[in-house]
Order: sequence, then structure tokens, then C-alpha cells
Amino acid sequence: MLLEIPEVLAPADLARIRERLRAADFIDGRRTAGNLAAGVKNNRELTPSQDRLELGKVVCTALSANVAFNNFALPRRLMIPIFSRYDEGMAYGLHTDEGILGIDSPATAMRNDLAVTVFLSERASYEGGQLSVMTPVGAHSFDPPAGHAVVYPSHYLHEVRPVTRGVRLAAV
Repeated sequence: MLLEIPEVLAPADLARIRERLRAADFIDGRRTAGNLAAGVKNNRELTPSQDRLELGKVVCTALSANVAFNNFALPRRLMIPIFSRYDEGMAYGLHTDEGILGIDSPATAMRNDLAVTVFLSERASYEGGQLSVMTPVGAHSFDPPAGHAVVYPSHYLHEVRPVTRGVRLAAV
């Protein structure tokens, strides 16, 4: 129930996203963590803004156009992603994602069955920061090139291991 999708983002889209994120404002990521996850989350996230909406639409459009993603996920809706930033020493310990997102707004609340991580940073620009997903048959670690995506059940325990050098950017 895991899928790695190569080159979800075109190189030009990836470059444009990274350029805009370089100048963007990031805030404490614990604000989007559930009650249990807040204790193990140490990252920064792009502020809710027009930038997040515009960049999120680029990611959602790329995922929606990807045959492998659509055949695997059968998405009814996609949420605008959170853009996360992990600086040296930051990590997100073992957690599961919330089962229902947007619960404060019942009209737009939605089930969260699958999680998607789109890797945005070039691998040479950081060390550590692997996505690890615990499945019934063991842990799977992902460390793909920029532009690749990993899709996994949101209720599986997963983590982002500590970044030991550089900056790891992702859209989740």
C-alpha cells in the first residue's frame, strides 16, 4: 500500500517552487499537528498565504495529471499541501496523520485516508531527513530525488528522520 512516483513535478515547476520558498515566511509546524503529534514535531511550515495557495495548486495539478497517482489513490479531493521545511537538527518523530482534516469547518472537512510527500530539495543539498513508513511487513525508508512523491496510508506510523546537514523541503 505504498507507492513511489518518479518525477511528479516537472523540472521547471520544481525550480519555481523552490525559488518562491527561498523567500517565503515559515512558522512553527506544531500549529498543524494533532494533539499527540505536536510533541514529536519539530519543523517549520509555509505560512497560510497566497503563495501557499498558488504553489499548492501547482503540486495538486501535477498529482492530478499523474496516471500512477490516480490509479493508486483514486482521489476524490486533494487538499492544498503544507510546505514543510526541516533545518539542521529538525525531525518529525513517529506519528499518524489526523483521520479527518478541517474538522473545525464541517462544510469543508474531509477524510484523510492517504498521505503524499512530494520531495522538493535536491538530495545533495541536505543529509538525513528520510521519510520512514512503518507497514505491517516492516519499515520502508524513502530518500528520493527532488520532484518524486511517496503515497502511503495516513494511519501508518511514519516519521521524518533528523536532518543532519542543509535544508529539506517537501509538500505534504
